[in-house]
Amino acid sequence: MKDDKKDKIWDNDKKDKEFKFKLKDDKKDKIWDNDKKDKEFKFKLKDDKKDKIWDNDKKDKKFKFELKDDKKDKIWDNDKKDKGFKNDKKDKSAWEDDKNDKDFKFKLKDDKKDKLWDNDKKDKEFKFKLKDDKKDKGFKDDKDKNMREEGTKKKYKDPDMKFEDDPPGFKTKKYYYDKTHQNEAMMADSPGIWSSDNTKDFSHICNHEEFNKFKGSLIRYHCVKFGLKDCDLSVIPDSSYLISLMFSYYDRNTDNYIEKSELFEIQSKEKFTEMFDTCQLLDLFKFDETNDDVITREQFIKAFDISIEEKVSVIPTLATVGNGLEIQCALSATPGSEIIWRRHGIDLMEISFPDIAVFSDGILYFDSIGIHHIGNYTCHDRDRPGIKQVHELRVQMPPIVRLSPSTQMLKYDHTDIVLHCHAEGIPPPAIFWEVNKKIIPNQMSHYVRTHENGTLIIHDADYQQDTGAYKCIAKNMAGEAEDLATVFIRKPRESTAGYRQITIEESFFIFHKNGYNVYDPKSCATQRLVKPEYGNVKYIPEELDSAPRMCPEDKLCSWGNAISVKDRYIYIAQPEQSRVMVIDSAQTMNPVQFVSTDKYPTKLHYVEHLDQVWVLCWNSEKDTGSKTIIVIRDASKDKRHHMVHTQPIGYRFDLVQDIFLPSSNDLKHKFNFGYVIHNGQRGLFKLELDTMRYTKAVDLSVFDCVPEYVAYVPIGGQIVVKCIQRTQYGPKTIQILMDHVTDVPLANVTMPGTPYITPDSRHIATVDEKTGKVRVSTVLENGKIEKDFEVTTGSSISDVTFITSDLGRGYDLVLSSAEDGNVFTISLTNGKVTVMKALADPRIEKAYPWSLTTRPITSGNYFSEFFASPSESSFTIINGKHKKVQCNFVDLDTPEATAFSHAVSG
Repeated sequence: MKDDKKDKIWDNDKKDKEFKFKLKDDKKDKIWDNDKKDKEFKFKLKDDKKDKIWDNDKKDKKFKFELKDDKKDKIWDNDKKDKGFKNDKKDKSAWEDDKNDKDFKFKLKDDKKDKLWDNDKKDKEFKFKLKDDKKDKGFKDDKDKNMREEGTKKKYKDPDMKFEDDPPGFKTKKYYYDKTHQNEAMMADSPGIWSSDNTKDFSHICNHEEFNKFKGSLIRYHCVKFGLKDCDLSVIPDSSYLISLMFSYYDRNTDNYIEKSELFEIQSKEKFTEMFDTCQLLDLFKFDETNDDVITREQFIKAFDISIEEKVSVIPTLATVGNGLEIQCALSATPGSEIIWRRHGIDLMEISFPDIAVFSDGILYFDSIGIHHIGNYTCHDRDRPGIKQVHELRVQMPPIVRLSPSTQMLKYDHTDIVLHCHAEGIPPPAIFWEVNKKIIPNQMSHYVRTHENGTLIIHDADYQQDTGAYKCIAKNMAGEAEDLATVFIRKPRESTAGYRQITIEESFFIFHKNGYNVYDPKSCATQRLVKPEYGNVKYIPEELDSAPRMCPEDKLCSWGNAISVKDRYIYIAQPEQSRVMVIDSAQTMNPVQFVSTDKYPTKLHYVEHLDQVWVLCWNSEKDTGSKTIIVIRDASKDKRHHMVHTQPIGYRFDLVQDIFLPSSNDLKHKFNFGYVIHNGQRGLFKLELDTMRYTKAVDLSVFDCVPEYVAYVPIGGQIVVKCIQRTQYGPKTIQILMDHVTDVPLANVTMPGTPYITPDSRHIATVDEKTGKVRVSTVLENGKIEKDFEVTTGSSISDVTFITSDLGRGYDLVLSSAEDGNVFTISLTNGKVTVMKALADPRIEKAYPWSLTTRPITSGNYFSEFFASPSESSFTIINGKHKKVQCNFVDLDTPEATAFSHAVSG
């Protein structure tokens, strides 16, 4: 066979030596006729345009293979003497069926979706099966063939689709995935969760490792199809000849090139979409070095010149957060080759991510281990991808401990003292208590421990026994940590002149059209009331001669988003005045300065580890303007602040729709990147937070959806993207699980609602705002996500927050109803739903065009028992521990923005 040309004419007729091959797509029937008398083997497949018949005549047994080019015709004639395929004693004939012992059988069972090929001299049966549970390759048929075929057509409609409006000079990372399986996931009735126990509900995505397995399976399939020998061996003899046959078979128009349309035809004809769950033929254009539109013979042979032998060794690796790590690949590179390291199928040499590097000697290096590094790292020789090592990186984290309150000075003894210890780590640490360097004795009547030892109650405290230094100690296999609190109790009959009651003050700030109020949730006292004319600020804007009013003289106050900065300051947007107001929440509770911004700042976000406040500005009263993003640095510092613009994408400011940044979390994990979405575009722009520059674009157009929300999962370094598809039946919501390190989508599933991550990163709660259905998943320490349970509130939902669990460690979910005054709490431990009729009815419409909901809800920090929510003219504080209304404040004019602060006073 010659590689130069590729026309195939298989002619084996007794008289005119004609070989015909027919393809029939309408019914896809395969017929093999083994006639006893004339030993004729026929293979018929009918197509609309082509008929090919394989005829093996008894008398002359001639096999011809002809390839035609524009200029030359090459013919290989298989004669008895010296041409083509020669039938010798070892039976090397590819297409001869002997009466006695050469029985070739092909069976397709649609009921069980198994493929059998039987081509052994006596009794050898070749079986190839795909088992989803063990991720073996096989051939799986879909229950709904019509939907699968429709999905396949959509997949290949535009294999080269580009990320719309790519800015000039900005590199876009493109991914091509199997949309067929995306549609499978969308058809699932039950919610999908990304774990091996729920594979029917989601679609895995083809990566480099899966594609190599796919190519190996493809070679075996064609080995059997073409009637070759030893197809079940780990190394198939004369595989280069087989690959050449495959190329000639795929080259339907015999022009010496394989086009995408030809691969699509083969894929449909051979039912590859039913046989393989993840990868398909068109992925050749994604993973292998090919031209943009065609594949040459040389490229095809190189792509399939792989080791079919699959040898995988798994090596568990344990590291500790903050330490450096070097992983040595035990495989040796062949001469002229190199060691490749991959995460989720992506070559780590091809990405740029802080703290990760691959050295020339094959070492994978981590400068500082974080919990986002958790996962599998695979190494292999570039030229021998079938032999690999998988390093399962598990990360342990020493405890992080915080004890509250840090100081208590009590004027009277014989009262109860409560200390709360919050400890996080991987694995979760055990908690121990000491007082004055001695282990607290097990006296249940005096020392009461609750919440898995995290809360210590000292009953009927005595000034002699219980005054002192209390220490909370947390230990796990990664280390231990401690925090200290002091308790002073006045001696009986001693003067109280030198004693001050030092307490931790919790405060809720509620902003309305006549200024803002500050309330103490424990006593329901008004701590501060600031009116619109207030202007006695510490830092007067440099462009003004005198301090401005808090609100315009001729207009009522209007407010945007409010956030707390390290319990020192409250930042609140004033959209109609194009500025952000900064309030001293720790001491005076008064405004201290106004920071000028672009027009209509509406949304604020605080990045704690960089001490930055990010501001999204609409630049218009409605959500139709050219939005911009600005940053206020050193947000927790007592200084005069200024805004800094981020780098525009492609020097254009008119594309930004929204920005999503990582929230503070109990594990103190520092995400270094955020994501920006653009108007109507099917992708994410990755933003480096430290430099405030865009680094990459992630194309999600293969999912045919526009991202709407992004949630961060620190354990395993994962991102959950809420994405909206526009279909003829209306919008459809899918979730895409994406790796934050490589930006590779890992899985996708149809799941209505918005994903929310608990502050301890242990749970994902997806809330369907329309129906009130809540789906809860657990994030395991190895980064895997498992479905826990589903519950429903029976009401549409306005807003969501988390409060400390009253059962132990962790959090409960709190939801405000969009229909009435109900508030729902859901235990993430057992799924119990509690309903409280605690609030006035919500607003019919949003208070401002930029308002996120009709009934926002705000919770305190881990040590707080309270959450709060405004209505049309009132503000309600609820005790989450006791599930009852704590305070209710009325006669407020359109209360809207709310913020919480937790400061020491006394």
